[in-house]
Amino acid sequence: MKRLAGNPRFWAIIAMMLALSALHYIEWLGLADTTAPSLHFGLTRHSLDRILFLIPIIYAGYNFRLRTGIATAIAAFLIMLPRAVLASPVPLDAMLESVGVVFVGISTCVWFEFRWRTKEQKEESLRDLENVRENLRYYIEGVTRAQEEERKRISRELHDETVQQLVALSHQLEEYREGNTRLS
Repeated sequence: MKRLAGNPRFWAIIAMMLALSALHYIEWLGLADTTAPSLHFGLTRHSLDRILFLIPIIYAGYNFRLRTGIATAIAAFLIMLPRAVLASPVPLDAMLESVGVVFVGISTCVWFEFRWRTKEQKEESLRDLENVRENLRYYIEGVTRAQEEERKRISRELHDETVQQLVALSHQLEEYREGNTRLS
């Protein structure tokens, strides 16, 4: 909760919820010469007022993920509930609209959560791939070193063997020359 309280986006959600609550119950607040926003568009059942509650629900889900989005949706539903039950000329329709707003809001928050989890899984997979790539590079370097050492060892052996053969051949030639000079 401390993390939320220190975040200005949290306070923006609170401000939106308070403003929308005031708009939703504007005639109940006793302010003179005020009308509900829905009435400006020819709507008589506060439908627009309910739909506007999607803004803080989706904003909360986008900024603070699924749990906060659901909590905001529940709060919005609880705010809309008294008007739907007590003041609406058609309570069933008002309840369905309220439930619809909550459903759409939570569905959007679930979609955001799915996107974030997919992104996190992708990032984790990329990190794992990079680790595998580093390990592969390490093992390839080890194999390359081993091959180079083996080449050097074989080269030394061939060189040593060739030198030994040349020395032996040189001795044989020396013996042969000495044997030919004695005969002459």
